[in-house]
Amino acid sequence: MLSPQTPPSEPRIGPVGPWRFVSDQRVGSIERIELRELALARDAATIHDWVRRDYARYWGMQGMTCADVRAAYEALTARPSLRALIGLVRAADEAPRPAFLTECYLPICEAFARHYDARDSDRGLHILVAPRPAQPIPGFTRAAFASVLELLFADPAAERIVVEPDVRNHKIRAINRAFGFCELRPIEIEASPAGPAKTAMLSVCTREDLRRAMETLP
Repeated sequence: MLSPQTPPSEPRIGPVGPWRFVSDQRVGSIERIELRELALARDAATIHDWVRRDYARYWGMQGMTCADVRAAYEALTARPSLRALIGLVRAADEAPRPAFLTECYLPICEAFARHYDARDSDRGLHILVAPRPAQPIPGFTRAAFASVLELLFADPAAERIVVEPDVRNHKIRAINRAFGFCELRPIEIEASPAGPAKTAMLSVCTREDLRRAMETLP
């Protein structure tokens, strides 16, 4: 989670207007992965159900009510430098269902940018996958992550993707490394209205890093 506070001159990420993106990723019975803008009237209760669970503790919203979550995302999505999206998946003969949440943002607008050589061409992301279903699909988390990388690098202005997971979140760090992210060093991220302070592992991935990693992923 990022801070909802923003300077008035903050640049905009991506095109004006609603984002909608259909990924090339396929996994198991999933025939389509699509990302659309977060719609709080429709999605707030779903997101609240996800973030309050133990597996989502690193998201930093466990103690929030549904109203708190909605207010936090109203503030976050008011920032030009950030877009929040819902990942929808569809299997054969099924309606699309929400399966993950992602935040795409401009790292140069964040306080942690002072910890590295932040560039206008950097893009950042956070991702939270829905609770494990009764019949999990092996490889789904990686497919969801790949779909967000695909979205960000669809912008020709994007040259690197930056992530800053909690250093204790070894599961997502392993996924990051599998997709070609280079872990630079731990950094301290201050507490904000959107989340607690954390020691984060600053990591970056270029287009070439991702290309090489995709050649070796199973």
